[in-house]
Amino acid sequence: MASRVNEVMCPQRVAREIRSLGNTISCLTSASRLLGHLAREVQSQPNLGARYQGIMELIPSHFRRRLWTQEAQGSFSVVSADTEFTNVWETFCGLSDLDRMRATDIATYLPGDLLTKVDIASRSCSLEVRSPFLDQEVMALAAQLPREALIRKGVSKWILRQFAHSLIPKHLVDRPKSGFGIPQAAWLRGPLRDMTRDLLLDNTAQQRGWFESSAIRRILDIHDSGRDQDRYIWPLLMIEIWARRWVDRK
Repeated sequence: MASRVNEVMCPQRVAREIRSLGNTISCLTSASRLLGHLAREVQSQPNLGARYQGIMELIPSHFRRRLWTQEAQGSFSVVSADTEFTNVWETFCGLSDLDRMRATDIATYLPGDLLTKVDIASRSCSLEVRSPFLDQEVMALAAQLPREALIRKGVSKWILRQFAHSLIPKHLVDRPKSGFGIPQAAWLRGPLRDMTRDLLLDNTAQQRGWFESSAIRRILDIHDSGRDQDRYIWPLLMIEIWARRWVDRK
C-alpha cells in the first residue's frame, strides 16, 4: 500500500514518471500502453479519494454502464462498488492521507482482492496459507508507526527494508517487484482470439442478456487493431466461462 502513496498524492508527478517509464520499456508494447492509460486516469481525477479509487478499480463505472444491458442493470447497480468504496473512504476522513489509504486498503483491497485470490488459489491445491504480516500484533504495531518509518526519501517500506537488510542480501531486498502477470493481451490477440469471440458473441451469451454484444464486439475489434483492451476482455471472458459452467447448467 505504501508504495502507491506518492502516486495518488501527486498525480502530475506520477503521470510524468509513468510516461518516462513507459518510454524506457517501449519494447514491451502492452506494458507501455498500460502505463500511459494509468497516467491519464490518475491525472484526470479531481481529488485524492477519486485518484485512489481510479488506481484500484478494474473497469470504470462509466464503462460498466455501457457493457451491462439495461435489463441486467435493472437487477443491480453498476456503481454499487464505487459507493461502497466511497463510504469506506469517508469513514476514515479524520486520518492523515497515508493512514486513510492504509485503513481503506485493510477494509477493501485485502479482503476483496488479495486475500480472496490467495485463498482460492491455495485451497485449489489443498494448501492452508497464512499471512504473517497480518498477525494482530504486527498490524497493531504497524498502525502506530510514523510516516517517516514507512516512506523515506522516496523509498517505501523503509523500516521493513532496514530489518531485512540485516538478514537478506541487499540486492535481493532492493530488487524491483516482480508480479505474477500473464501475457493475456497477446493471448487474446493470438491463440485465444477465436475462442474468446465465439464465447462472448454467440447465441448463448446474447440470450443470457447480461452484456451488450455491440459493446463487446467493439472492444474486441479495438483489441485486434493493436490497442490493448485485455483489462476489459479478460474479466468478461472469465464471467462467461463461469456462467456456462455454473449458471447455464441449472
